[in-house]
Formats: sequence, C-alpha cells, structure tokens
Amino acid sequence: MNTLHHTLRTAALAATLALAGHAQAAGTTTVLGTFDTDLSGWTSVGVDWTTFGAHFNSSADRLTRSFAVLAGYTYTLAFDYAASGSTGNGLRLDFNGLGFSTPTALTFVPSNGAPTSGSYSFVAANDANTVIRFLGTQKNTYLDNVTITAAAPVPEPETYAMMLAGLGAIGYLSRRRKAAQA
Repeated sequence: MNTLHHTLRTAALAATLALAGHAQAAGTTTVLGTFDTDLSGWTSVGVDWTTFGAHFNSSADRLTRSFAVLAGYTYTLAFDYAASGSTGNGLRLDFNGLGFSTPTALTFVPSNGAPTSGSYSFVAANDANTVIRFLGTQKNTYLDNVTITAAAPVPEPETYAMMLAGLGAIGYLSRRRKAAQA
C-alpha cells in the first residue's frame, strides 16, 4: 500500500513538473535579427548590411539561420521587408528542416516599395533544428526586425479529465489510509 501511495505521489509530481515546463515556454519571443549594426547570427551569401537592414541585391542572395523547435508548439516568424525598383522585387521564405508540417516556401512582394510586415506561422511536427532561409527574388530588397514567437500547445480537455481523475484517486487513497489508521 505504501508503494502504491508513493508511486501515485511521484506520478502526480512528475505530471505537475511536466505541465509547468510547457507553460514557461508559452509565448516566448526571440529576436533573430534587428540588423541594426550587422548580420550577426546569420549565414549570408551575397547579402549586404545597410542602415535599412539586410540588403538583397539579386535572386542568388540568401540569408540563413537555424533554430530549435519543439513538437506541438506553434511558431510565428515575423519580419519587416521593403523593395525599391521594379514590382517583381521581394523575398522568398524557405524552410529547410524537418520540424514543421506545412508548406515550405512562400514569396512576399511589397507594393510600391513601401515597408511591409510579413509573418508566417507553423506547428512543429517534431523536436528538431529548423533552418529558415530568406532569398531575394530580384534586387534592392531589404529585410529587418526578424523575430520568432513560440506558443505551447493548449492541453486537450481529456488531459484535464485525466489529471482530475488522478487527483481524485490520490484523495480517495489518502482518505482510505486515514480511515484504516483510526
């Protein structure tokens, strides 16, 4: 009986710690690049730094960065971009990792060279390192203020039902133990 009680207490503590760990990571935002002074943390091919941000001058230019994702979490990648010159200028966003379960390439084209905010959300299918890559589609395109926000998955109602059933079982055993001692 003591072994069962100890096992249930240990299981309840482990479940509490697991839920607390996920709750801490919810809604955390990581700045991947403000590009105020340089392109730190990014791998650059052909991309220049300017006071306006990362500058793409051809369709061969690319800016790459890797980051870790957790299965079931929703990630939102947000950024600002602008282009000058022809209307075909813009950015292509490409994911080259296994940590997502949605399409992997998108193109963002600003209108009339005005600064525009872009974002893309995905749910990670597994724990992995995911590589994001921005590619220029023509020339004179700028990227700035890249952030990634992670939100933990919301537990299903069944999870709460299981937790309540477990707490009820612990309460029942505790009450039964007290009655046996009396």
